[in-house]
Amino acid sequence: TSSRKIDIFRMLTRLRDRFPQGAVFAIRRGNHVFIGASPERLVTVNGRKITSNAVAGTSRPSDAGRKSDGLALVADPKERHEHALVVDSLRSVLSPICENLEVPKEPELLILSNMQHLYTPLTGILDRPLTVMEAVALLHPTPAVGGIPVGTADILLRKLEPFDRGWFAGPVGWMAASGNGEFFVALRSA
Repeated sequence: TSSRKIDIFRMLTRLRDRFPQGAVFAIRRGNHVFIGASPERLVTVNGRKITSNAVAGTSRPSDAGRKSDGLALVADPKERHEHALVVDSLRSVLSPICENLEVPKEPELLILSNMQHLYTPLTGILDRPLTVMEAVALLHPTPAVGGIPVGTADILLRKLEPFDRGWFAGPVGWMAASGNGEFFVALRSA
């Protein structure tokens, strides 16, 4: 909350400049604006091609050097385990609806200006037409923001989390009349 007017366009421009790898968004509802820059693509549907990104396992790069920090993140058993849970969850949802699903065996390092993450892109060819909204319904929430198993984690989050997330961690994106589109997980937001 601010006592003075916030220049949303200027803020979006600064976010785009600082986080060029992600999706920058602003959604206005009445006098409120939800704004952010998310590095995590939930899903893209383009014709029969579907893509989702597992982004889990996080550290802050030190000023000393990103390469060694990245190697430590890649080697960290806890972070690798959390990342594997997200990859396995996405694979279990996408495999039954894809003729072919490509999942790299090892995660890559996604280096952002203020964070780095373990990252695995999953790309498939759908075995039937599917709109991006249908794909969002299948994939949201990912274990990275909602936990697993999904039903149990959802109940526990509602019971134990001391605040309402609002739109945080929800899907934000676009859909064309064809059903194609792209959605991101609304992180790094205000």
